[in-house]
Amino acid sequence: MLLRILSEVHSRLIARWEQLAQIEITEEPSLEQLFTEHMVCMLTRECVNLLRAVLNISDSSSSPEEKKDEPTCFITSQIGQDLSVVDGVVALSFFCLTCRDATSAIRIIPACRALVDIVKNMLNNGQCEEGVAVFMLVTSIQSLQVHGSDEVALGPLLSLVFHVYYSLRKGCNSLLRVLQQVPQCTQETLQSFDSRIIAMIANNELVVEKVRREIIKKLLRPLIALSVGEQHKRTVHLRQLPPLAKRVKPLVDEDFTALALIFNSD
Repeated sequence: MLLRILSEVHSRLIARWEQLAQIEITEEPSLEQLFTEHMVCMLTRECVNLLRAVLNISDSSSSPEEKKDEPTCFITSQIGQDLSVVDGVVALSFFCLTCRDATSAIRIIPACRALVDIVKNMLNNGQCEEGVAVFMLVTSIQSLQVHGSDEVALGPLLSLVFHVYYSLRKGCNSLLRVLQQVPQCTQETLQSFDSRIIAMIANNELVVEKVRREIIKKLLRPLIALSVGEQHKRTVHLRQLPPLAKRVKPLVDEDFTALALIFNSD
């Protein structure tokens, strides 16, 4: 039953967002266009609330990524037991991550992190295919292309990409091939990044959140959407100015005849 609900909600969300993308937005959108966009965003946010409830993500937690210790319902405890249900929850959650609604994307991030941990355990037990991990990484990177210009969403999304690669790299070698498609990323840079992540995993290194974001931001910079200020930033061209001429001190003919009056003995 849960799988059928997830599939139906997923298909309806896809249809709604595709319909919204086909609407031509003029300089001053009509009330009907604004209402349609608002309703699609509200539907997506309600779907996010459903997923957070299913995965037991609480708004009252001290951290947005913190989960309760004990599941509150039977569905939550059984999600990791059925591969088809996991696939459905992953597909719907990561789709909400790429919808053009920053509020939905930010609120679904804790659910996506929880799903990464579930898939990690399933990969270690041989119960899940690498395609799920690849889908998670690709969709997380796509979210940077959609919401990278939002300063509030950029940081958590960078952390999510790092969490996906860090958690699933050991059990999925295909993640490295995904990053090989990043433009302007040399093979040396990619190998250095991958070796660093593998060393962190082997040493169980505790990485500060700021460092995680900087590592991913440096690697995926060509894919991150520019902020509004950077989009309209005007290129400044500085021309070479001629050097300033040195001021030459004029030569003055010194006259010492007046000194003769002082020392004149007459």
